[in-house]
Amino acid sequence: MTDVGSTKAAVRDCALRVFGRMPPGLVLGHPIAGSEKSGVAASNPRLYVNHKVILTPSAETAPAAVARVRALWQACRAQVLEMDVERHDQVLARTSHLPHLLAFSLVDTLARQDERLEIFRYAAGGFRDFTRIAGSDPVMWRDIFVANREAVLASLDDFEAGVARLRHAVETGDGDAMLAIFDRASHARHYFDSLLNQTSYQVEYQMESQEKLTFRAVPGGHVSGRIRVPGDKSISHRSIMLGALAEGITEVKGFLEGEDSLATLQAFREMGVAIEGPTRARYRAWR
Repeated sequence: MTDVGSTKAAVRDCALRVFGRMPPGLVLGHPIAGSEKSGVAASNPRLYVNHKVILTPSAETAPAAVARVRALWQACRAQVLEMDVERHDQVLARTSHLPHLLAFSLVDTLARQDERLEIFRYAAGGFRDFTRIAGSDPVMWRDIFVANREAVLASLDDFEAGVARLRHAVETGDGDAMLAIFDRASHARHYFDSLLNQTSYQVEYQMESQEKLTFRAVPGGHVSGRIRVPGDKSISHRSIMLGALAEGITEVKGFLEGEDSLATLQAFREMGVAIEGPTRARYRAWR
């Protein structure tokens, strides 16, 4: 037995109340796929292709049951991952539940205003993109927010703190603070896109290739600290490569923003390295 719900702890707790323990044949699962549409008319035969499915087996779950559910999703060409129940609910509260909550709230706020018709008439593509998910099933999302209440509230607290910082920057006319927030968000969004593109390519390659290759990589050493070097073009290029290879966060000051250096930065972004900046001859890189 398995499920496709967006929260796992509530289902697990119900099973524990009914059975006194987790049944060995119960494998909780969550496909990360779908849209704001529902019903037979919205069916899509490729809905799960190259999408992730998260399974959250417990210590009591039978390995054979997990293998059977995994095979079911792999037959739909989905990528199957495993995660702890609590961690699943925390992550999904931030990546799925909070965005839906914000979309519902924004559309409801505007819909209750007297000039709502004019507002919606002149709404552009950005508004439609952000609020598309507000067309999702209200009953289902009410149940999700109730079931995952604590994790949703924690993510909402973090979001409200971020909005407060942005509001203060707007209120005080602090353009530098606004630019830092926008720049960090922009690069994080590009990094997220690169991760999605990488995953899609890797999954597609695994499905199409009949040959299995194994690669082994081992650490070659460890270096950490502050390094001061001349700020010429050659060093700028090397800093990008070293920062891309390093674990953790690399911060570079005195970066020369030449056309070729910026092209190298962009190339590493496209390979999946998160790079914030450059702003005022400094940037940060992390993996």
